[in-house]
Amino acid sequence: MSHNTLEVSTSTQSAGPGPTEVIVDPNPDLYDIDRIQKDCPHFRILIMGRANAGKTTILQKVCSVSPDTKPIVYNKKGKQIKSSWFKKATKMRGDHNLEHQITYEDSAFIFHDSCGLEAGSKEELQRVQDFISERSSHTQLKEQLHAIWYCISLDNDRPVTSADEKFFKDYAGKAPVIVIFTKFEALTVKRWIPGDQNPTQTAQNYVEQYYMPLIGGTARAHVYLSSMQCPELTDKTARAIDDTVLLRVFVMAQRNNIQLLVKQSIWWAAFINVRDLD
Repeated sequence: MSHNTLEVSTSTQSAGPGPTEVIVDPNPDLYDIDRIQKDCPHFRILIMGRANAGKTTILQKVCSVSPDTKPIVYNKKGKQIKSSWFKKATKMRGDHNLEHQITYEDSAFIFHDSCGLEAGSKEELQRVQDFISERSSHTQLKEQLHAIWYCISLDNDRPVTSADEKFFKDYAGKAPVIVIFTKFEALTVKRWIPGDQNPTQTAQNYVEQYYMPLIGGTARAHVYLSSMQCPELTDKTARAIDDTVLLRVFVMAQRNNIQLLVKQSIWWAAFINVRDLD
């Protein structure tokens, strides 16, 4: 992939299958890894969450780059641009454009960053909903949105806002939503009482009782991150993907989850062997 341009398709016409269907041929070539990589060379993720929620750290961990590595940012047309998206985390908003495509050197991931939904901001919620809808209208798998990582920082007094609740209530997209509870250690400390032998479980129970009901059944999975280690996040994302081809795209994009790579490789080899016996 050239650093100056990113291959994109601007076609959103629905010729044949519906706009939210995966465009693949039901034949043996479907399982050709080279073909899959050609048809969909990147796994596209919308990462959401308020400023200082740990989003940049998550992206760096997933892409196996150092904290001082600057991302490569492309505009909607695939042209590399200068962006202030990468900067030291603060409570202030940086340069967030949902159409900007964020990646790193040699990474097979493309990220779109939403700066978080502020309480009462109908315009911001509508902007996110429009982006999700527009991505769903693409007929090519590589241009669709493949997953949403929704970051909720637990070091806030009110981690789940009314705007967050409305997003989950109104969400009608096809991309699986994985909720990431970041800074979990903050809640662990906050909920700890003397004599508690399992503060981690106590904090998780608190989340399950008070925060998960606000999210409802929209999320396919949720994960707790404290030290920002991401193997569990990638594993649960893989489990949330119900399309075989898209799962292969996701697994091939992995660099830091050896366990997931091995697990999926064994599964894939067994699947191919069964297919070849038919």
